[in-house]
Amino acid sequence: MSSRLKIIVEAEIIKNFELEAKYYEAMDEIVKLRAKHKARIEELKKRRTDIIAENARLDAENFARVAKSEQDSRQPQNDFLFEKPTNLPDFVLDRAV
Repeated sequence: MSSRLKIIVEAEIIKNFELEAKYYEAMDEIVKLRAKHKARIEELKKRRTDIIAENARLDAENFARVAKSEQDSRQPQNDFLFEKPTNLPDFVLDRAV
């Protein structure tokens, strides 16, 4: 093999090693990013579950409030009409009767 050809082959071998090193660096970065994204996805799934549970709790509270409000609105509101006012003079009360 000629010395010129030997130099070309050695240069190509060096380029090949450099490319392999870059490839493995890129693969290492990909593995790190995948692990990071997987952890983030798990965190988001947990937050989603927590939010769903919180929304269900709030929905139940709101449902109970609405039901109580509807029940209160169905009850007679004129209970206070049967009470005798205490801060009016007697002559005003006598006229009202």
